[in-house]
Amino acid sequence: MINTFECGAILRDGLRVAIIGKPNVGKSSLLNALLGEDRAIVTAVAGTTRDAIDETADFDGVPVVLSDTAGLRDPERADALERLGIERTASKIAQAQVLLKVLDVAAPLDEEDFAMLKAAAATPRVVVLNKIDLPQVISEEEVRRLTDGPIVSVSATKGWGLAGLRRAVVGQCFNGDGPTAEAPVLVSVRHRDALEKARHALALAHEAISQGHPPELPAVDVQDAIDHIGTITGKVTSEDVLDQIFSQFCIGK
Repeated sequence: MINTFECGAILRDGLRVAIIGKPNVGKSSLLNALLGEDRAIVTAVAGTTRDAIDETADFDGVPVVLSDTAGLRDPERADALERLGIERTASKIAQAQVLLKVLDVAAPLDEEDFAMLKAAAATPRVVVLNKIDLPQVISEEEVRRLTDGPIVSVSATKGWGLAGLRRAVVGQCFNGDGPTAEAPVLVSVRHRDALEKARHALALAHEAISQGHPPELPAVDVQDAIDHIGTITGKVTSEDVLDQIFSQFCIGK
């Protein structure tokens, strides 16, 4: 249960996903397609997106906060506003839990693509081969030689491949599987802390038993563990719990 807290935090707050790539690879079109609405402006002019746009979507039951970012390119080739957008893109990359690294399969790979693929190598990623409705210049095999992780082919303008992309994003965060209704998860910091304390109390009881201490000593630790679990189930109303209630809520006489 303790190990489910990270999953629970995602279900509570949303999975942070940043869409990155050089200008004109179709990042804004991809955001619009995943949202099912025209949220970002799409033009053929490079550098149209100057600021990050955050929108929430549902990926197979998982809330996802999508960030459409300014195109990554050499700052010396960008104007002042676009350079500011590139700086904010770097911030979004640092905050992201999953990156969508977008490539345009209708254009040859260049140095900006190579740099983008290498960016934030420690962050889980899905490489998106966009514009598969156009004649393809690069192949999945070529890209796979440059990066690891899942590669998904899509057409943002046609809506092709989006279901597979959603599954790949969820899989990057949930070890290949999304959450299920049957599997409980922790979403409360208080609950996680209570279970951590219960686990520690049980470890003390186990140690006492292993060392041959009288049974009343491990019994105290076992009861301590039960009490910590009881603060979650509602079966404990000790003075500590009441103090916590009064410290968090304003309760009138």
